[in-house]
Amino acid sequence: MSTVAFKYFSKYQETVKHYCLENGLDYYKLLDCSFGKGKNSFSFAHSDGHTDGSLGLLDDTPMPCVLWVNINPDGSLTFTQTEYTKQFVSSN
Repeated sequence: MSTVAFKYFSKYQETVKHYCLENGLDYYKLLDCSFGKGKNSFSFAHSDGHTDGSLGLLDDTPMPCVLWVNINPDGSLTFTQTEYTKQFVSSN
């Protein structure tokens, strides 16, 4: 995670960590995912780190979203798991 992304994420870090623990997800696997942010949301996507790069970005596409997080007007977070959540960030 880049410094800018981490600065953005840091205020939500404990809430995300708690969500992972409560839902059988590995917080550290989640942090290894690519991080994307929007105005009122952020997401984590799985990136295959075992590519050789010979195909450029084609090696890394698609990057399935493993967790989508909406930031509600009151500052609380709403989490949405995807079909890839358990596959890539399960604590098992």
